[in-house]
Amino acid sequence: MNCNHTELEINTSNCTNTDAYAYGISIDIGWFNEWIVWEGGIAFNTVYWLLILLISFIVLHILRWKFNCRLLTERLDGLEDPPPPVERTSHWVDWLNFSIDEEAIGKDGATFLWFQYRLIQIELLRMALSIVLIIMHFHSDKLGERPNKTLRSTGLYNSGINGTHGVICSAILTVLAWLMRKHGQHRFIRALASHDVDSFSSICNRRWLMITGLPISTTVDSLLEYLMCTFESSFSAKGIQREQIVMAHDLIDAFSYYNKAEEMLAIEKDKIINNLEFTGTVFIRFDSPSEAKATKIAITRYQSNLFWKRGQLKNNQFQPSRWTVRYAPPGSDLSWIHMKKPRPMWMTMAVWLRLAIIYSIYIFMMAAPASIVRWLHLEGHGLDHGSVFWNRFVLPTLVSFFTTKLTNWVTQQDQHRRHLTVTKASLASFRSICFLEIILYLVRMMARKPLPLLLAGDFHRDDFRLECLFFPVHGSFVACCIIVNTIGGILLNHLRFDFLLSYAKKWFTFRSEEEKNVYITSYRAEYDFASNYAELVSNFALTSIFIMIFPVISLVSCVFSILRFLSDRAALTQIYPVSQIGHNLHRESINMALKFGIASPLTLLIYRRIQLGPNRNLLDPGIVAPLCLTILYLTYLIYAHFKSRGVLPKWFRRLLRIRPRNARSNEEDEEDVIDSMSNTQNEYDPVAQIREDDLCKAQV
Repeated sequence: MNCNHTELEINTSNCTNTDAYAYGISIDIGWFNEWIVWEGGIAFNTVYWLLILLISFIVLHILRWKFNCRLLTERLDGLEDPPPPVERTSHWVDWLNFSIDEEAIGKDGATFLWFQYRLIQIELLRMALSIVLIIMHFHSDKLGERPNKTLRSTGLYNSGINGTHGVICSAILTVLAWLMRKHGQHRFIRALASHDVDSFSSICNRRWLMITGLPISTTVDSLLEYLMCTFESSFSAKGIQREQIVMAHDLIDAFSYYNKAEEMLAIEKDKIINNLEFTGTVFIRFDSPSEAKATKIAITRYQSNLFWKRGQLKNNQFQPSRWTVRYAPPGSDLSWIHMKKPRPMWMTMAVWLRLAIIYSIYIFMMAAPASIVRWLHLEGHGLDHGSVFWNRFVLPTLVSFFTTKLTNWVTQQDQHRRHLTVTKASLASFRSICFLEIILYLVRMMARKPLPLLLAGDFHRDDFRLECLFFPVHGSFVACCIIVNTIGGILLNHLRFDFLLSYAKKWFTFRSEEEKNVYITSYRAEYDFASNYAELVSNFALTSIFIMIFPVISLVSCVFSILRFLSDRAALTQIYPVSQIGHNLHRESINMALKFGIASPLTLLIYRRIQLGPNRNLLDPGIVAPLCLTILYLTYLIYAHFKSRGVLPKWFRRLLRIRPRNARSNEEDEEDVIDSMSNTQNEYDPVAQIREDDLCKAQV
């Protein structure tokens, strides 16, 4: 780049090749060893994992043809008599136009696939622009590799930053915002990009109010008396009857009661159900949504004025300032097993500390898995065919599947925070997987030695260097990770690995052939939208980070995102039953993809800043372009955030000269909520449902 400022090369000579901690890398087997690590191992991983995928599908097809077993040919929907499959006329063109059958996979499944389709459109654009970058980088020669150029010559370090990179970044971000807006409008999701969509944020039961934060000593009579006295001017509160108040209890003992020996059931049953602890949450039913709305508004207004009335309070037993009042979610969305009384502050801090320790150990283990493998003496030794086959093929495959299951187990530990709804638990799992994977890869690439050594005390100031993020082989490493994660996810879905693992655990507990058949027939496999959304967004974020440094990664990401789409569409159609997830998970995925899009200009900015060294000239063209683009895109995200919430700060409206609009008040929050129209008996009283089921069984 032509400029008058001193341009330094980013020194990555002390950085560590991630492949140095791969399995069996020290074994020298001639040309085969050279081909495995050739150009970062992208070619080897592509061929190897595609062969595994092809062989697995051939074996699966033979088993289906030979045995015609239900578990291999039908959906795992848990139905004893599944409905006959609908005959659908299909054509090979459907595979080319990415058709999505919403009737077969449900609304949420279709929304998930449409999100993948929008990401594929972005990947196609990025691939086309990356080809331009590859040609431009390849024809430069800052690395001095001419005439024997390698894959490194296609990277940013062979040409330096120029105006083309800024133009390409701005084009990608513009198309990203436009496609995410189009996706939100198409699927009626109000997100950052589609903040003008008249949609809802959650599904609730508008005839029920859910109040949390009540004292543990609360009873139905005391709460009813307090509501009648405090809100006597509210016409809706006057209509509340005793039988319309349902106390939420800790059901952990009631659930575990069904897992005990049969002779103990009759003895323990009454004791468990009659001695349940109150959790501080109640559900109040109203005759109409308007009465529930009026009561909700009255309690909210009372809470807002409570600060000025503290001296006038006669009975502060119920502490209404600590209440949280909202419409009750559908009973199917409530996580009853996590409905417990509030924890003390020290226990809450202990849970957060436990999660931090588990996440840290996970990052330290996965940042250098070969060190753990060697510590467990799982690595083969010698040059015999068995050791080579184990180190090069079997061990990496086993570690890949183990890493997937370990990641799922680690993220499930977030359930100890006691999410009251399945929707919140899915959101927490989605965010955990996203941030864990991205942080893991960044830490692994910036560390100059295996993290177990750092944990053991061999730590120095320079063991983490930001410059190592731009180490040439790291782009190849991330590309290989995308290949392995994509093919691994496809195999886990289509080989029905979760069912096989669950069946293997139950094998030794079956007491009869009939019990085994009942378990197989009633098994229902739920598609994990949270982890699959997280995998998509994580791959998108990592590609955004490295697309300017190592544009070849966009070719890998594009090809395997298409393969992932075809696999997920087949899995949702043929394996998993129609499932429902919260609206918020779709919205959060769009928001996360938009936020991670800023990684591309930010990476250029960091690269140029390190390259300039001590020369901190902010007018350098290599800094001004990505800096302005980063600020502009960040401003758009802030603006979209406030617009999606329906309100803009006054200073922001003045800055953008936007006419003030009426901000939504608490009374208008109902516009974000759709009524579940659910009126199921005992929907919020599982104990009453248990007693009713037992009564029906006794009558039979």
